[in-house]
Amino acid sequence: MHSFDIFQNNNLLTGNDLAIEIPSSSEKLRAFIIVGSYAQTPLGPKKPSRVLNIEHPEQRFWMLKYEIDKSAISSHDVSIEEYQLKDFIYINDILSIKELEEKLQEYVQDFSSFCVPWKMNVALYN
Repeated sequence: MHSFDIFQNNNLLTGNDLAIEIPSSSEKLRAFIIVGSYAQTPLGPKKPSRVLNIEHPEQRFWMLKYEIDKSAISSHDVSIEEYQLKDFIYINDILSIKELEEKLQEYVQDFSSFCVPWKMNVALYN
């Protein structure tokens, strides 16, 4: 499945991030992708509207991909810092969910495992 389902779309449109764990480049690492949205206003980015049934011309999307040492996330109360990340890629100002999906296809073939980050039961950098 190369696209988000309606539940995932609705989460993104209302400002809820989605995350997925992907295969890492090493057995000592774990790899994640987090995606989200924001509203680009003349005063800068802000949280998007929580209303689904209106147009969102100011809506933009972002994508964060990174790897991290397994030891850095072995504890429940770990706060992940940027210096701990490896293979860090951040892309923002993505204009549509379709464009976001196209960028993600380089890393993820099946979008069905994207879920809200707290369901992944690990500390995620965000």
